Amino acid sequence: FKKKMSIQSEQEKIIQKFKLLREEVMVIKREYAKAAQEMREHKKVFNELKGMDPSRRSYRIAGGHLLESDVGTVSKFLEENIARFEILTKQLEEKLNAKLTEHDNYVQEHNIRVVSEEEAKQLQMQQLANQQNKNLPKGNMDKLTIDIKKTDVCDEDMHRYLFLTSMDDMNEEDVTEGVFTFTLDDFTCKLFSEDNKIGMGSFADIYKVSQKNGDYVALKLLKNNNTTTRYHYFNEINVLKQMNHPNIIKLLGILKGTILGIVLEYHNGGNLKHILKNWKPQYCENIKNWIMGLSSALLSMHNLNFCHGDINPFNILLSEDFKVAIFCDFGSSKRNNQKPESFAGMSCYRPPELNCSSLYTTKCDIYSFGMVMWEIFTRESPFDTSKNEIEIMWNVTYANLKPNISNEKIPTHFQGIINSCLETSPTNRITSEMLYKKIIEGP
Repeated sequence: FKKKMSIQSEQEKIIQKFKLLREEVMVIKREYAKAAQEMREHKKVFNELKGMDPSRRSYRIAGGHLLESDVGTVSKFLEENIARFEILTKQLEEKLNAKLTEHDNYVQEHNIRVVSEEEAKQLQMQQLANQQNKNLPKGNMDKLTIDIKKTDVCDEDMHRYLFLTSMDDMNEEDVTEGVFTFTLDDFTCKLFSEDNKIGMGSFADIYKVSQKNGDYVALKLLKNNNTTTRYHYFNEINVLKQMNHPNIIKLLGILKGTILGIVLEYHNGGNLKHILKNWKPQYCENIKNWIMGLSSALLSMHNLNFCHGDINPFNILLSEDFKVAIFCDFGSSKRNNQKPESFAGMSCYRPPELNCSSLYTTKCDIYSFGMVMWEIFTRESPFDTSKNEIEIMWNVTYANLKPNISNEKIPTHFQGIINSCLETSPTNRITSEMLYKKIIEGP
């Protein structure tokens, strides 16, 4: 027993030193990535301003405030900053190489194996299964066998870094080709006023703004210009410009330059989660219309070989008269059969196969939509919110945990539809085509 405790204590010291080294590496990487991105952005804007009238008005953000200047002043400012960033990136690159060498030598010396965030959560489910004396099924989980001669370390930052460096590069010019470009002069109200903010997310805040013709639009402004944020930005543009459906939010245009943003149609009804929490009897007559429209939109995007990737009540908007439901937030959208980049999405709506490192398919959207339908009818959370997230994920994946589909609030016809959406095995789930057909046919 003492020997075992001594080994554990020594491993803890190794892990702590490793984490410290890894954190130092990641700090430098983040600094380098930020500086390199800033330099690219400065160069891009500087080149765009070339040839423009130096006296022309220009805008930039500083300290969260929108500042007005002119092209000549901004160009000089950009040129000076580009020179500083070139020196800084060279210094950071040298610093990073030295720290990486130290890190790699330590990993080799102590035979350390790094597992991703997703594998770490699966390991936690494995431990939970052991505690409950349950056996996990063979298959994808086989790779989780632990080699006790190695030190297992969960490193979320490393997982994110590997994802970002292995992403398929998007040609930004191709993505935005044919998309209308707005300028800040096209809007009449304060863009960064808290009074105008109608939504917040991990990558962007959304503002209700007025055009000069009096029409309101939703302006999704990026919080920063880092690699992850830009990926979601261009991914959403790429998907939405190919969509044309009354139940999918419409892309009106983009903001480019020092401020990146997406201009979307504005819907005054709020999101579905808010509606479910503040339910009114008159909404009942709209339920079938919501579900019918959303299932039609789902079929449309799946026919284009796209998956939404994050279907939940927060990502569904309502029209001003509350009669039309609209899918929004396509930043996490994926092609059918694409590998998920991370352990993303709200766990209650996450299909079980994604807990086993499966590819993201249209059947994942079907499962999430089934959960949303269940919640629309019951106005309840699908699972006990007091439970641990890992425990819920384990039970959904390996114990066939489902919400009560026989809930008396759900019409019998829709009980069958929801059940066919929530099949544990994706191959047994209903297709979006059959789903839409069953909904419009009725009981």
